[in-house]
Amino acid sequence: MRHFLFLLFIIISLTSLGQSFIGVKGGLNLTYNSFNDLYKMRNSRSGLSGGLTYELFIKKNTSFGADLLYNQRGFTEEIVFTDNQGNPTGQKATTEYNFNYLSLPVKVGIYTKNRTRIGLNLGFVPSCLIKSETILPPYESGGQVYNGQTINTTDRVTKFDFAGLVEFAFNFQLKDNYWFLGTISYQHSFTDFTNKDYFNRNMNHYGLILSIGFRYRLSP
Repeated sequence: MRHFLFLLFIIISLTSLGQSFIGVKGGLNLTYNSFNDLYKMRNSRSGLSGGLTYELFIKKNTSFGADLLYNQRGFTEEIVFTDNQGNPTGQKATTEYNFNYLSLPVKVGIYTKNRTRIGLNLGFVPSCLIKSETILPPYESGGQVYNGQTINTTDRVTKFDFAGLVEFAFNFQLKDNYWFLGTISYQHSFTDFTNKDYFNRNMNHYGLILSIGFRYRLSP
């Protein structure tokens, strides 16, 4: 509770410096891992991203912003089965690797000065792992049926992630202090989610986040 009140105090204090906005946004997170080029059977995971957003316009075209987001990342891996001679049997299965984070994107931006604001944001994204799991599909091999299962890998995956951010933003005033928000963000992690206990090779996240939302102007 004390941390929330402290954050609220900071936001209220910043409103005196310029136009200040607070709101919510959410959308689709499309992520890959850095080993995709070497392992062609690995594909993206379509996850969710959403939470709170804050932005302060120190000038009409210069801003400082921060978000607090629940962020689903990961990838899928397609397995192609073969017979004893190594020939494909035509059977395939998909394994899912899911990583859920709490992210805090911090960014600076430059915008156009019109009522419809188009901007470019640059920043960084520290994230903390909430949960990680591997979902194994059911499959049949050699006449034997194997049941699918979900394995919790939270204790094995690296807990902290740090990424760079490039974001295109679109803002449109709906009425009075209410604005529509749309963003397209590219994030690329500088740190690995893998370690000697998980995959034992260097792998990191990257991908796009497409979001829409609404926000309220706290100060004129």
